[in-house]
Amino acid sequence: MNLLEVIFVSIGLTLDVYAVMVCKGAMFSRIRKSQLIISSAIFGAWQLMALLLGNLITAIPLFKDDSRIFSVIGQGISAIIFFAIGIYMLWKAWRNETIFEHREDRINFKEICLLAVITGFDAFFAGIGFAFLETKVLMEAFIILVVTIILVILGTFTGYRLGYEQKSKAYMIGGTILILAGLDVIIRYVEIF
Repeated sequence: MNLLEVIFVSIGLTLDVYAVMVCKGAMFSRIRKSQLIISSAIFGAWQLMALLLGNLITAIPLFKDDSRIFSVIGQGISAIIFFAIGIYMLWKAWRNETIFEHREDRINFKEICLLAVITGFDAFFAGIGFAFLETKVLMEAFIILVVTIILVILGTFTGYRLGYEQKSKAYMIGGTILILAGLDVIIRYVEIF
């Protein structure tokens, strides 16, 4: 995948982080920079770690077969992963769970860590997909880290200013981007025999 494709997929993957932080930001009576920095670091580190673990999974000898058939299967798996994550995010947007807002002045960092782990599963599976497409690991890692930090900050401020209703839009956009990425993989990378 090229740089632009990796950026778009990274944005699609981290829009669930954005949605989580929209909900958190909606509950703040004021935003503290120290809490924002720590939240960005937690989400960024977990997304990065999940992506790298997903990449490492493909280093298992079972996945190292260089045959053309296995390459096509790997690319097909990448497309399926992007489709599945996209459909899941669209389902979350459609479901649109109600959140009861209440003011919080402090972030519960145990909860943030749990949310980071949950949102990191998408990055883990995308890491597998990226590895099958032979995308450069350092490029993926840098982009997902930067995009995650930016979206944590944007999500917090969006929720603070506009309320939690924006989370469904984030899921919808993220799901659409990932489904388009799956189509892109099919069109550009999967070779027909």
